[in-house]
Amino acid sequence: MTGQAAGAVWPSASPPPAAPALTWNLHDIAELPGVRAQLRRHARASVPDPDLLDQLVLALDEMASNALRHGGGEVRATVRRTDDAYLIEVSDQAAAAPPTPAVDRARLVRRGGPQVRLGAPPPRLSRPAFNLPRGPAGS
Repeated sequence: MTGQAAGAVWPSASPPPAAPALTWNLHDIAELPGVRAQLRRHARASVPDPDLLDQLVLALDEMASNALRHGGGEVRATVRRTDDAYLIEVSDQAAAAPPTPAVDRARLVRRGGPQVRLGAPPPRLSRPAFNLPRGPAGS
């Protein structure tokens, strides 16, 4: 040990500009059903496609549940809106421990397991974020 900070484990970049919509400070998985219901109520008017709405809710649920299970401590989840998309940000207390892929992830995907392809975080983002369009032509 040198007594010096190791530096940022995660390279960082700011997310795109987006207006705050909903924010939660989460401590337990048991809070997620209420979070899903609140997001569904909030987004229903701007996401008329039920499948797209389900993907938005699922993306938040997966990110928040993973952070609660593996991140340690409080989790902050925020949903923001751009003109044509939602931005989901989830941060936890494990800033020094970046997520690692599941060992059998490739085998699980080949089997058609419970994977949802929503996109990938932009490079150099300090925390996971996903943009999902709000509907056809930004409706």
